[in-house]
Amino acid sequence: MAGQHSRIIKPVYFVGDILIINLVFLLSYYLQFQGFNRYNSDHFSILQLIINISWIIAISILKAYKLYRVQTVIAVIGNVFRLLAFYFISIQALNVVLFNFDLSKIVLYYFIAITAFAIIIWRLSATIFLRVLRKKGHNYRRVILAGINDATTDIVEFFNVHPEHGYRLLKVCDLKDYPNGFDKYLTDMKEFCVKNYVDEIYCSASEFNIEQLNCLIDYTEKEVLRLKFVLNPPGFNFKSLKIDYYGYIPVYIFRSIPLDDDINKVIKRLFDILFSLFVFLFIFSWLFPIIAICIKLDSKGPIFFKQKRSGLDNYHFGCYKFRSMYFKDKEEFVQATRGDSRITKIGAFLRRSSLDELPQFLNVFLGEMSIVGPRPHPLWLNEKYQDSVEKYMIRHFIKPGITGLAQVKGYRGETFTPSMMERRIKMDIFYMENWSFLLDVKIIFMTVLNIVLRKEDNVI
Repeated sequence: MAGQHSRIIKPVYFVGDILIINLVFLLSYYLQFQGFNRYNSDHFSILQLIINISWIIAISILKAYKLYRVQTVIAVIGNVFRLLAFYFISIQALNVVLFNFDLSKIVLYYFIAITAFAIIIWRLSATIFLRVLRKKGHNYRRVILAGINDATTDIVEFFNVHPEHGYRLLKVCDLKDYPNGFDKYLTDMKEFCVKNYVDEIYCSASEFNIEQLNCLIDYTEKEVLRLKFVLNPPGFNFKSLKIDYYGYIPVYIFRSIPLDDDINKVIKRLFDILFSLFVFLFIFSWLFPIIAICIKLDSKGPIFFKQKRSGLDNYHFGCYKFRSMYFKDKEEFVQATRGDSRITKIGAFLRRSSLDELPQFLNVFLGEMSIVGPRPHPLWLNEKYQDSVEKYMIRHFIKPGITGLAQVKGYRGETFTPSMMERRIKMDIFYMENWSFLLDVKIIFMTVLNIVLRKEDNVI
């Protein structure tokens, strides 16, 4: 069959990964000890055992070889980063529990850096090679469509436009073409599948009744064919749908969020802590006294401004900023605007440079915020827009951030109308549904660039 070589792809990936980590280990050992003159066979063998067992543990827990034909390059890179992060943690954990060797120099400097680079290049090369191979007509899957509607029409277009994913559509079997009934339809489909060695059947579930669907399921299970359902209820968007299982009961979760994944949470939280510590040690430690003195000299009042804002799950927390306005006790909050007379001279500079946001790294360290995420809004702003702006409250499914995708794309500052807020919310939801570590890094880079270029002030 055309797709018979698919079963060797996973072993090839595994062998390639094992070769890479062992070759990189040899190179790391060589670089660390400047050759093999100081070679210790026992020490070397135990370290090599650790790196190989840790790899097997990592790929088993994360199911790293569950490969998909339809997968973006960004998704491939993201999965590799997750795997490598878990792998390097496993190395340290296994070593501490069993051997307690000093791995710091070899693993943290040479091994991690070279392995990460090599594995990413290898995985990307393998993905590109497979796509080229499939585009030329190799390693493809023979598929047919059972039933036709808008969703299956889109599938047909997808198969035709993207041959690199390796799907060859052989036939569309429409029940409407069989006025004599379903039995004749199923008989013709069976004959076609046997004659053409069909691998998968994509079924438009809404075109069949329960009895007919059960007949299709029974047939495909007896013939070991893959049956995939294409769901298309009118007016319903399945793009964000995720299926979870409570025992054997399938539960459909309407909005799938990458940060619901425990591994992703750990990666993002670890990055938040390390980044915050870096800011505290190397920036805040010397910049804070300077800003504090300037604020005190400029106007009377406290150094910090603390305001209740909405965070994860709409939980209210105190968001810290450097005070940038003249202080008036118990003054009702009014959103700041460009050229606001309440803003002090030093406050204008702090806002323009975004330095007023620095204290929010304390919120990040405490776990109330993240480095990147939707900006936390004041409570009165939520009350104003939660009913008038569609999907406004969805942004609270993840932690708010010091910076976010909406801010670097220009959707920041004053919000006078619901339409202005809608554009910001769309960016927040896009970030939430498409989160990746690389996207966070990109947003941080763009934030710094915007500050250097003095883009529009963020006054919310």
